[in-house]
Amino acid sequence: MPGPVPAGTMPTSNQAPSEENIVTNANKIRRWPALWLAGVLAVLSACGGGGGDAPGTPNPPPVETPATLSLSAFGGSANSVSLAWTQLADASAYQLERRAGNAAWTAVAELPADAQSYVDDGLAAQTSYSYRLWAQRAGGRLSAESEATTIDAVPPSSEVGAAIGTATTARLGNAGGRIALPDGRAALAVPAGAFAAETELSLQRAANTAPDGLGDALRLRAAARPGRPLTLTLAYDAAHAADADGLGVALQRADGSWLALPIAGLDKARRELAVVLPSGGVTSAGGRSTGAAGVEITLDYTIVTFLDMRLSPPSATVRPGESQLLVPYARTRTEESGCRPTQFEGLCIALPMPVLKLRQVPFTNVKDGYTREWSVQGVVGGSAALGTVTPRAGTGALYRAPQEPPEPNPVTVTFRSRHERSGRTVEMSSRIKVAEPRWTSRVSGYLGAADIAFTFSSQAVWTRFPGTDRFEADGTQEVGVVDITCTGSASPAEVPLPAGSLVIDRSVEPPTYKLDMGSVWTTTISASCPGHGSTSVRMDVPGRLIAEGTVSGNGTKIEGQATLNGVQWNWSFSSEL
Repeated sequence: MPGPVPAGTMPTSNQAPSEENIVTNANKIRRWPALWLAGVLAVLSACGGGGGDAPGTPNPPPVETPATLSLSAFGGSANSVSLAWTQLADASAYQLERRAGNAAWTAVAELPADAQSYVDDGLAAQTSYSYRLWAQRAGGRLSAESEATTIDAVPPSSEVGAAIGTATTARLGNAGGRIALPDGRAALAVPAGAFAAETELSLQRAANTAPDGLGDALRLRAAARPGRPLTLTLAYDAAHAADADGLGVALQRADGSWLALPIAGLDKARRELAVVLPSGGVTSAGGRSTGAAGVEITLDYTIVTFLDMRLSPPSATVRPGESQLLVPYARTRTEESGCRPTQFEGLCIALPMPVLKLRQVPFTNVKDGYTREWSVQGVVGGSAALGTVTPRAGTGALYRAPQEPPEPNPVTVTFRSRHERSGRTVEMSSRIKVAEPRWTSRVSGYLGAADIAFTFSSQAVWTRFPGTDRFEADGTQEVGVVDITCTGSASPAEVPLPAGSLVIDRSVEPPTYKLDMGSVWTTTISASCPGHGSTSVRMDVPGRLIAEGTVSGNGTKIEGQATLNGVQWNWSFSSEL
């Protein structure tokens, strides 16, 4: 039976787990606003932001069918060029041609009458190309030309996600039709004439490897390339309803890079996004392969939903009377703005882009042609009771909390951008809780011996001491007896936890902490050991822990472990800040 355990503490270094991993990836993807696809796609957004705007509910202004053909082409990667053109109502087909320098024109693609965009792959880096588009019409052909230069860059990429579960298959012919996952979260509409003959298609879930990807990816495969664009509808969770204007869709190419797709429709009531998949010009993730049944797969897309735009931070806790900076971001950009003026006043062409790269571009508070405002719970500028929000000179705004917690709490702070001519709107929100910060802690220790062992534990809530950065504890500390050969109990087994001290230094990045908690207190251990009888021994419980280290979890977690005078300690703290 061990004798009295001596009191004693010493400072320890925190061996906390590594910082919460924040992965930045050079191919973070930008959801580009929708291209005007007359009769198929609605104009969902003009290129805005500080930066760009994302589409809200489609509501384009009426326009007249152009009498001339207009082609826009620009480079976005080392080996790709995006192209778009205005559709001619009387065109029966389009022919796209390309040349490098002064070389002869060569055919690139034959495209159907409803085509309005194309991504030309397999080009040389840092090379200037000219493009010529011919529109076949009953009254003769019309042509338009444009130029683009590819950049010297390697597209960032990620591995193609592994398939999940069982594929849903269907065979569709010239009449078209529909194929959907059993749970209805993904559905593909195939227009008449997309496939000349009966073609096998399949939908299957897959791992989402895209940066900022939401949920599972979707694998779409077909035994032939469609002659007309296909419309895909994807559902998003209620948890992302507040981010609906900032959601995007992308597909993965053969080199692993991600191609952002124009959004054809956003139904917030049904929580669905619709995109039109290109009928040609994009090398898919799988390329050409042979399926299990020997069917040659010529279309193999991995498609994901991702979060592109957000108000940062998406949530926060603010002390009464103090402020929080909020900044709206378009999370990704291509090498160029991706926006080219059209004959439709106030609109621009925004294309699916070949390269998706990391960049966070803040929205400006003032931009010609836009109305931009900040509100708290729908009140522009906020109020004394809810807290106020004040735009800064360039980007972002400061939310200042009221002196007392508001009702409701948390409040919703919203950045809203409206294109004045078209009325298209995008909103981003952040949830702000007004409260004094506090930490909750769980600490455990273990001291073993040959015949009997002891556990030490405490649970506490730490609140800020007024006027300081020091937090004090309110809780209990306990001792327990672990029976090995001997059996025993402690009395008292629990005592109040002293106020102690937790000091967080947020002037450095990442923040650091210094902890002094618990105390050495006295209890009586009553034990019975076989062959040795029973006894009672006073014990100084080594309940004090002194430690320091780094705050992890974006400043919201403290974790560590150390051995101190034979006691094996583990501690874990969490905070709303």
